[in-house]
Amino acid sequence: MAENLLLEKWSGIDSAELMILLRDRVGGPGQYDSALAPEKFFLPLARSKGQIALAYAKGVIVRIEPGAAFDASKWESISKEIESEILGGALKRGRDFSFSSRRVLGGWHGATSGVQILPAPESAPRATVEMADHPFVLEFPLRAGNYWPVIHHRRVLEHRKLTLVLNVLLRGHISYQLQRAEHLWARVGSGAIEWVQRFFWADLGETVTDHATPLPDERIPEIDPVKYYEHPGGAGNQFSVPTNLDESIALYQALDKKRREKFERAAYWLDMASRQWWLSTSSSFACLVSAIEALVEPDSSHATICEQCKETLHHHVPGQPNDSGLFLRLSLPMDP
Repeated sequence: MAENLLLEKWSGIDSAELMILLRDRVGGPGQYDSALAPEKFFLPLARSKGQIALAYAKGVIVRIEPGAAFDASKWESISKEIESEILGGALKRGRDFSFSSRRVLGGWHGATSGVQILPAPESAPRATVEMADHPFVLEFPLRAGNYWPVIHHRRVLEHRKLTLVLNVLLRGHISYQLQRAEHLWARVGSGAIEWVQRFFWADLGETVTDHATPLPDERIPEIDPVKYYEHPGGAGNQFSVPTNLDESIALYQALDKKRREKFERAAYWLDMASRQWWLSTSSSFACLVSAIEALVEPDSSHATICEQCKETLHHHVPGQPNDSGLFLRLSLPMDP
């Protein structure tokens, strides 16, 4: 078997980040060789032009092997960059816009989690009505080196995950802007009907910083968790948080990889339930079912012989609820 260039000390490396660096440094677009090695993905191309071959298992890169055009000195340089830019880096701050169904007028800081909620800059567009997606700045810890493509990928991904976590933990709907450009007919301004793009942009400033942004003088109200969750819809339009929000986010951050991924899938489907509500009520409830199922361990099965048809079948035993370490409040009514 060919040498595995994916070192043991790199175990747990993010395959998406690794592929970003490899495509940039080795080249692309990449190619399969269905005749000689259908299970491997070659960069930049297959056969004589292949510098490395990637082997996947369940969507994760598990082996990197030298190709016909392998350059040992070039790989040594790439290896150093993998360790410094993907596995290394300093702790910085990522920033991006999230949206709330309630206006965010003050600031909040989580001392343990390192997460901050800040009002949108004065220059940012603002809705003139209360029933809208109101922008705010979500700031969070981010390990980053100097290689911008990986930094950007990591920042976008972490921002989406934390936004979904806040959507679980806070009243109202907390969301992020979808990257796919959706176009639709809309009434604009005084009433003119135009074909427009669903889009938001404002001057955020630096998206990655070395230090936390100073909080404004006005702070977001913090409410005892029991009272906070008594009325999920909340009273009025004031944006508030439970006093244990920092602890809840820190519990999420401390989850092991498997449980964290389960919780993130459940949080994704909870967000989709709110997004689907306007299109199909039944689809919205189907998303809630998917959110619950995401927290359940996979079914186990064993072979059994059916006495009626005399064939061997598989009997499935329902999985048990997964103890994620963080309470997913799926019982809360949605608040578009």
